[in-house]
Amino acid sequence: MSMVVESNNQTILTALTQLTGFIPEYVNDLNNTVLALGFSIEVGGLSPAISRIWNELQQPSYNCPLLQKMQSAIKQNNPEVVFRGLI
Repeated sequence: MSMVVESNNQTILTALTQLTGFIPEYVNDLNNTVLALGFSIEVGGLSPAISRIWNELQQPSYNCPLLQKMQSAIKQNNPEVVFRGLI
């Protein structure tokens, strides 16, 4: 199952933008490589970004049953407990 949720929420977009990390130049050099894969995330900003997004997702009042269910699950699970000790 996959789902895409479009958001124009500035708090969420700012938090995600702050997670942009560094991709080394050799990953961008397509002339001298057969295959290159780069995935980058700013680990130092991960915990604050998750907290901001988590708090922001709990604020609005949704009418859609699927979004209400998602919000209920968010309120029941705290991301700080999940990531404690990992960062």
